[in-house]
Amino acid sequence: MSDSLGQRTSVFEGLQWAHVLALVDILRECDLQTSHYIEKRYKERASHFAQTLAFLNRIGLVKHRKGALVLQDQLPATHNINFLSTILEHLVLSKSRYNSEIVRYLGKYAITGTQVSYRSNERTRSEESAIRNFLMEMGVIAYIRHEDRYVVSPEHLCFYIQARQEHKLCPPLRLTEKAEARDEIALEAERAVVAFEKERVGPLLSHHVEHVALRNAAAGFDILSVAAETPMDVTKRYIEVKAVSPASFQFYWTRNEVEVARLLGPLYYLYLVPVGTGYEIGRDRFVIISDPYADVLGPGGKWVVENDVILCRPA
Repeated sequence: MSDSLGQRTSVFEGLQWAHVLALVDILRECDLQTSHYIEKRYKERASHFAQTLAFLNRIGLVKHRKGALVLQDQLPATHNINFLSTILEHLVLSKSRYNSEIVRYLGKYAITGTQVSYRSNERTRSEESAIRNFLMEMGVIAYIRHEDRYVVSPEHLCFYIQARQEHKLCPPLRLTEKAEARDEIALEAERAVVAFEKERVGPLLSHHVEHVALRNAAAGFDILSVAAETPMDVTKRYIEVKAVSPASFQFYWTRNEVEVARLLGPLYYLYLVPVGTGYEIGRDRFVIISDPYADVLGPGGKWVVENDVILCRPA
């Protein structure tokens, strides 16, 4: 396939969500799947065939095989609510210019209260039109006219968090012996939770369990997992692991983690892992808190929260 698309200002130029849906439906309908025949059928319904095919190919959903275009197996039907989620997941995980541009664009959005929003200026609004319009067609973002700002739709906050994770990539770094020992305890606690999660979800879903903290210390969570449902219908579970004393279960929560917890609500979990004096992990004593922003910080919670810690450093 030609890389001429890579010379465009935006790789999303000429791409429309309706065209993506049309091409996927045609690939499902046609027994004959040669590139020429698929293109002919596609042009009866839509335009920009090269851009649309390039998108599906480069995010890994359509493959070229012996002169034919082959749709990935088990892709939900386009009218299925899970179809959009599947596209978004492939988009954010793919190693492509689509991913790079998505991560860069959504990196401009910020958490403000209970929303994720962004205000563009005249120049950037024009430069961002291709990617912005595509995300709006998908329903990922919306425009609030009277406030002149764009917001991430509530149902797609998980997609934003994954893109934000890539944008704020911060490799783990150990600075001192004391910090290294503390990090090693935290790492063992995280590994214990990864093993726990893989057992909990079972072999069919265990590949969804990812130890995010190993590659990004700024994600706002340590482990990405799923609810134990079916392989075609999974709900994300964002897990922050805290190694705690078995006596107090006291833990520290960073502002970034709190922001992500507030944004994700019941999809965000705190796993408190008791670690003994000999660094043994009390796996049978895990405390799992769903929606900890509400449970720990909300009114009527059973946790003592101290807000008077002040961080100081030289200017």
